[in-house]
Amino acid sequence: MDYMKDNKEISAEEAVILWQASRLSLSKSYEKAPEILKVHGSVIGTLGNFSASIGKAKSKKTFNVSAIVAAALKNGTVLRYVAELPEDKRKILYVDTEQSLIIA
Repeated sequence: MDYMKDNKEISAEEAVILWQASRLSLSKSYEKAPEILKVHGSVIGTLGNFSASIGKAKSKKTFNVSAIVAAALKNGTVLRYVAELPEDKRKILYVDTEQSLIIA
């Protein structure tokens, strides 16, 4: 895949603005993202982040992700995945690109 083909040119001034906006400061306080998904007490998901499940073929990735999505939809426990989403953040987007069929 060619990830670079859609990149646009930016000016030096725009680059500096983006760089300064992305810097972390040790003197500032940052809000920690809410922990919404755990397994055995270990955090595996936080609110506002995007995740991908990768692995070898036939390694049960879809089954695993389906269990995580089920826990999120239930806002409870499914197969030891525990989801605790805020009331106003319970919309789930789940896309499995390998399970689609494209006929040309």
